[in-house]
Amino acid sequence: MKTNLLKAFLLILICLLFAPPPDCLARDGVPAIAEATVNGITVKIVGIKQSVEKRELWSDTEKKIYSADKKALTFDVCFSAPDSGDWSLWGTKDMLTFDQFRSWVWDRIPSLRDEKPADGKTMGEKCERYTFDFGLDTEVEPPFTLRFDQLFAARSKALHPCAELLKRFATNPRAVSAGLDVGCDETATGNPPGLEFKYDASVYLDGYDESVLTGQEAHVLMLEIESGVIYGPWVFTIDSMDPDESLP
Repeated sequence: MKTNLLKAFLLILICLLFAPPPDCLARDGVPAIAEATVNGITVKIVGIKQSVEKRELWSDTEKKIYSADKKALTFDVCFSAPDSGDWSLWGTKDMLTFDQFRSWVWDRIPSLRDEKPADGKTMGEKCERYTFDFGLDTEVEPPFTLRFDQLFAARSKALHPCAELLKRFATNPRAVSAGLDVGCDETATGNPPGLEFKYDASVYLDGYDESVLTGQEAHVLMLEIESGVIYGPWVFTIDSMDPDESLP
C-alpha cells in the first residue's frame, strides 16, 4: 500500500513540475488539433490555451524587476524522437504570427512525464509546451500560424560525447534496420576542467547491412544521424479555438 501511494504521489509531483496546471500534456485518446509529417518526423499540436499570467520583467529605465500581467498563448506540442538524444523543436523568435502581430520571444518547457523513449525498433515521442506573451491590449485571436524550423538533439552533460552518440545509434530505428555498426573517436578540446564539451567526438562506419543499402547510403545515413539535426519546416495554421480555451 505504501509503495502504491508513493508512486501516485511521484506521478502527481512530476505532472505539476513539468506541465503546469491544469493538466499534463498527454491527452490519450484525444485527436490532435493539427498534425504534420516532414522528413519522417511527425509533429502534433495537442492543446491550445489562452490565459492571463503574471510575469517578472526587467525595467531598463528604473533598473529593477517589476511584475506585470500578460496575455499568454500556450501550445502543447508532441513530436517524434528519432533516438535517445535530447531532442527539441525550435523555430525563430517570430515563429508565431497572427493578424499583424509576430512573436518576438517565447518560452519552452519540456514534459518528461509524456516522454516515450526510442528503443531501436520504434521512434520515441516527446512533448513540450510553448508559451508566447502579449500585452493585455493585444487582440490574440485565430487564425494563428505556428512554424517550427528544425528538430535538434542537444549535447548531453551527463555522458561523454562518444557514449551519447553510440547510445543514439543503438536506439535509432533507421540505424538498427540498416545494420549500422559505428565506432567513435574522442579528442580533447583543451578546455579546462569545469567547462562544458571538454571533448569533440566523431563517428566512423565499421559495417552495415549490404542487403539494405549501399556503402555510400550507409555513410550518408551515419552522418545524418551524427549531426543531430532534422530540418522541417513544420507549419501549422489554427483557424479556430474551442470556446473553453479562450479568455472570457
